[in-house]
Amino acid sequence: MALSPRLPRSIQESASSCSPSPTVRWPFADLFDSGLQDQISALKRCEQERQNLEYQIHSLDVRIERFDERLERLRNEENLSTDKLTKCITKQEKMEQEKVELENKEKDLFKRYNKLKTVQGFQNLQGIQDQAKAR
Repeated sequence: MALSPRLPRSIQESASSCSPSPTVRWPFADLFDSGLQDQISALKRCEQERQNLEYQIHSLDVRIERFDERLERLRNEENLSTDKLTKCITKQEKMEQEKVELENKEKDLFKRYNKLKTVQGFQNLQGIQDQAKAR
């Protein structure tokens, strides 16, 4: 078998050293070899473990995303609660101020009532005295 002179020398030497009827070797080794079967099983286990870890990572990503959303909601609620608390405190202070104003008005009205009562009592007393004198 003559080889083309254009092929590199190492290929020509390797081709000429081959037996005249070379055995065909498939690119895959003997699938019944137990060592190879062990390696294939190990690769399958590794792939399953990789897929399992990928799923766990995805699950954790989803949980983290949900946690972030919940945290944001809680922060918003906290802000709302803070706002509500501030409004309640402001409203309470306003009501206390109105209470003080009403108490002051009550005191003024009570003083005025007592004055009127005193004046009316004095007038009544004078009226009674006038009636007594007239009799």
